[in-house]
Parts: sequence; structure tokens; C-alpha cells
Amino acid sequence: MHPVQHIIYISSVLVHFVLTSHPTILLVHLYSRYMGPAFSHVGFEKLLVKNDAIVDAANFHHRLHHRFFECNYGTVDAPWERRFGSTHDGSDADTARVREQRRRMYRGHPPV
Repeated sequence: MHPVQHIIYISSVLVHFVLTSHPTILLVHLYSRYMGPAFSHVGFEKLLVKNDAIVDAANFHHRLHHRFFECNYGTVDAPWERRFGSTHDGSDADTARVREQRRRMYRGHPPV
């Protein structure tokens, strides 16, 4: 992430200084901001407890971002992905769409 993206991403906790909330809520919010990106980079798709998915790490979703870059910037449940057409579900159709998008963006020249 770019440093400006980090500032925007982490600045969401400032809401707790405007709207009063319990310090524990602030700490949980900070924890989720700092540790949240780790869930999409751990190499596991889900955290299972007794065969129940407790946490969806979205590893596959984010791996597609590292492979194609022009898709899946956020998490699986990020509404902006669908809104801006940058979601990739792993299907052949989405792979073709993203590759065509890359071809148009770079006009046949891959990014450096």
C-alpha cells in the first residue's frame, strides 16, 4: 500500500475521538485495522473450528489481486469491488475480462 492509503485506511479509528465509544471498542477497531491485512496474506482460505468457517481469510480473493493487480483491491465483502467492476471471482470469464482490461490499460505492454 502507498503511505497515503495507509493513512486513509487507519484513520477510520478517528471516529472514536469524535463519537464517544468505550476504549475496548477503539482497541478492537485498531486491532482489526492493523491485523486485518494479515488475514488476506496468511496462505489460508478459512479459519475452521469443528468444520465451521469462523473467519474467511479471503486468501484466494487476494491472491488474484497479486496475480493480476487490476482486481480485488479490498476484501471479498468490499462493496466498491462490484461497484467499480474490479472484482474477480476466479472464473475463466473474469480472467479473460481482467486480461482484456490489462491489455487496454497497457496497450500491449506489460507493466514494469
